[in-house]
Amino acid sequence: MLHGSEAPLVSPGILLSAHCRANDLRGDVAVKLLVVYSHPVPESFGAALRDRVVETARAAGHDVDLMDLHAEGFEPAMLKGWFERVLLPQEAFSMADRPAAMAPSLTHIRWVGVVTTLGAPWWHWTFMMRAPGRKIVLRSLKSCCHRRCRSFWLGLHNMDSATDRQRQSFLTKVGQKIAALR
Repeated sequence: MLHGSEAPLVSPGILLSAHCRANDLRGDVAVKLLVVYSHPVPESFGAALRDRVVETARAAGHDVDLMDLHAEGFEPAMLKGWFERVLLPQEAFSMADRPAAMAPSLTHIRWVGVVTTLGAPWWHWTFMMRAPGRKIVLRSLKSCCHRRCRSFWLGLHNMDSATDRQRQSFLTKVGQKIAALR
């Protein structure tokens, strides 16, 4: 992992998309979840976040498909490269009859979420940088999904100086959010 001034402002993280399946016998709505994971270090906190997301979702009865971009051989800028290969015209969206109009094609997707770590402090990321990763990822994906698609962004800021207690607290928060998906 990179530390100090070499640390990226947004580390590779976890991207989630979900769509609902039929109700099970209890009346609960099951979710099919695609977890896109991107981190080069197997022992990283990112791997712990991935495991929490996958284990919590499966324990809640959701169907989880895990895609590890490093294991699949994506080159540098992996998440960006994945977006460029997936968010294609006629697959993720279609161009409508009128100019500059776009119609979503991924209308089965009802949730888009991001779980990530950031080197920057929250105030710097939010007020100085205007949360660029959050805006780009959530807005671009949601524009291709169901019109009532909901989203969430969970980010642990100041990752390089986060204590074990802060990391554990964030893992708990992530688990609670994933457990609540319906």
